[in-house]
Amino acid sequence: MVKYLIASVLMLYLHYFFGFIFIIQALFLISCRVLGRRTPLSLPLAALILLPASLLPLVGILRSTANHTDVFAYAVPPTFTQLFQIFFPPALLVATALGLLLVWISARNPRWTLTPLRPEFVGLLAIWMTLAPVIFFLVSRWTQQSVFTARYLLFTLPAFVLFLVWIISGFERQDWRFLILLAIFAGTALHPEILLRIFQDSPSSWREPLRLVASMSRTGSGTESDGEAPPLYLVSGFMDSTWLDWKVQDPHNSQLYAPLTAYPLPNRAIGLPYLFSESLQEFIRQTDFSAYKHGQRVLLLAASDSPLGAWMSGHMEKLGFRAEIHPVNDYVVIEFLRK
Repeated sequence: MVKYLIASVLMLYLHYFFGFIFIIQALFLISCRVLGRRTPLSLPLAALILLPASLLPLVGILRSTANHTDVFAYAVPPTFTQLFQIFFPPALLVATALGLLLVWISARNPRWTLTPLRPEFVGLLAIWMTLAPVIFFLVSRWTQQSVFTARYLLFTLPAFVLFLVWIISGFERQDWRFLILLAIFAGTALHPEILLRIFQDSPSSWREPLRLVASMSRTGSGTESDGEAPPLYLVSGFMDSTWLDWKVQDPHNSQLYAPLTAYPLPNRAIGLPYLFSESLQEFIRQTDFSAYKHGQRVLLLAASDSPLGAWMSGHMEKLGFRAEIHPVNDYVVIEFLRK
């Protein structure tokens, strides 16, 4: 009981959307009762008391999130293909098919028999795999709350893995089962693309764009009158910056702009919120750029798909700046040079 309760609390703290798993567990207990199987109530009652109590330290954060759910409306609604990929992860499907092919080629007359499984466990696997993705999908399609995201549904992945194990256990010989599991491991963990990612930065890493900013600040095409590095407008990578008071946050020490903590820059940094909005546009419009002289520069670092880059380039062009765009993985560094 203690191990289950500790694991359950940790599950909630990984992400509160993962708490949907307790609905699935409740449906499993109900199905056991319907099928006449007695289940003790001490553990569910203990969880019913402990889990809500464990969320008390997060009440403020949860209330703030609930008050700003409008930010989810900016996401693109999911497609039926994405729903299918959540049900059946493509990498696991391809790797399992490879293992079955190896067994069919190497074994003589491989025999497979479906391993008997109690009905309540079959039901558990079925609702564990499908219920949350379907509900999150429908909410995202029918409302403005787009919550259908792979990271929110990670708790459904073990169900598919258990389903594969159930299928594989039907093979008669142990070496056949081992060969399929080896193919799954090789096709996922040992895939060349995955191994290459270990030795290179992720496209979403801030290291490379901030390294470019540092290089441009030292040897840029412009000339700063006082020898200082040009100011940097930095878009936060955290959704929280949308509703927190980002205007008073110092990017050099604020958690909303954590990359500057790992990769510090000498530039004067002006923090901007994650989402492009009218208030952000007004903030840029009210900034006085008239003091900049010929050759002086302003830098902007934002996500490559952010509308801010194109909008600010047009705005700065009207003020007498030329925009030079430098794409870096999932980001873009724009250098605004006074003409």
